Amino acid sequence: MKRILLILTLVLITTLSQAQWGSLGSGLNGNVKALTVFNNQIYAGGEFADLKYVAKWDDGTNTWVMAGNGFDNKVLCLEVHNGKLYAGGQFRNSGGGTSMDRIAVLNTTTNLWEPIGLGFNNLVKSLFSAGTDLYIGGNFSGSGSTAIAKIAKLTGTTFTQVGTDPAATVECISKYNNQIYVGCSFSLSSSYLKKLVGSTWQDVSNFNDIVYSLRTYETEFYVGGAFTLPAFRIAKITGTNVGAAINRLDNTVYAMYSTPSKLFAGGSFTTAPNSTPTITLPHFLSQKGNTPFFAEGASFNGDIYAITNLNGKIVVGGAFTAGATSLNHVSMSSNTINVAELPAIVSSKKFYPNPMSVKSTLALETSQDVRNATLTIYDSNSRLIRTIQAEQGSSSNSINFTITRESLASGNYFYSVQDENGNTIASDIFLVDNK
Repeated sequence: MKRILLILTLVLITTLSQAQWGSLGSGLNGNVKALTVFNNQIYAGGEFADLKYVAKWDDGTNTWVMAGNGFDNKVLCLEVHNGKLYAGGQFRNSGGGTSMDRIAVLNTTTNLWEPIGLGFNNLVKSLFSAGTDLYIGGNFSGSGSTAIAKIAKLTGTTFTQVGTDPAATVECISKYNNQIYVGCSFSLSSSYLKKLVGSTWQDVSNFNDIVYSLRTYETEFYVGGAFTLPAFRIAKITGTNVGAAINRLDNTVYAMYSTPSKLFAGGSFTTAPNSTPTITLPHFLSQKGNTPFFAEGASFNGDIYAITNLNGKIVVGGAFTAGATSLNHVSMSSNTINVAELPAIVSSKKFYPNPMSVKSTLALETSQDVRNATLTIYDSNSRLIRTIQAEQGSSSNSINFTITRESLASGNYFYSVQDENGNTIASDIFLVDNK
């Protein structure tokens, strides 16, 4: 009898942990190539000409509306940097006819896209915010009359070359162990993954095909793409060691996203063929720690190119038109699948105010003694921002933290609370308001 109850409990837990996916209005009428959250709204960029290639989700009217005045061609990447929304892509002008070559910033006062410097002479395919630096990657060779090849950094309104010419179109950019990495869609050398050492781009391992996505998860650095060496479509780097992730995949990884509790990936893959039995993964997966890949209840019928989250709910975009229901290129989970479940020892958890304006308080009540607790804060790219000790006067069963706004720009953040042995006892998402 106990065994039957245990099995039923495990089945119930598994069922409840799977995401249920739903539509966002009538969706979008073209492929979604980029997603981000800005001012607590979902923004999408892509190939949908009716909304001039960039849109935002209006929760009040349950519709997608044009973001700003749009563009004249495809948007391939979106990034929030220092409280502003940036777009890159194939466009040459705004939807209103203002010249802006492949990169622009949204003026939230006028609700118009504005050019940045002289832009670039070819595609911008990736944007990456790292502190005060905004990195731009693509297959451009210049900005105005200034020679800048494949990867640049924005300072004010001026672009500068980052390192030497990597001799490869830059598909994605990220940072790991304080080094900049780029994934490439062609390579004149031996690897499609490179890192900046001094001013030189050096090959990393022997990635033999396109690298589309890079993401830090926990203490490891994940690489996704079309490669079959040194792993099948998804690999991980720990320190300087490059190896396979838990499972191989049967096809390409285009996008990854991580939180302190889970790693997510989307692409054209449908199975993890080396698992026993074979795991079905219809274009989307998650991984928690070192457990096997998990489908999260997804059943998309086309490629996923972009992933983000809004208040703990995962949002995906791509070429799909159906899932559990009719979905047009964009979908959102109906439950918060990226937040760790509340451990049994935590009897109550309050984070207030949320969103934060100046400062907030996290108050935990526990049923067991917890000593020397620490709180860690991560940004939406899973970069560690700050570590805070529990306040003096906190008891072993009543733990308080005060979080100030210092160095936190507006946007989504994650917190995680650990006991003195490093065990996570609570984690969740909080928002920081516009100043």
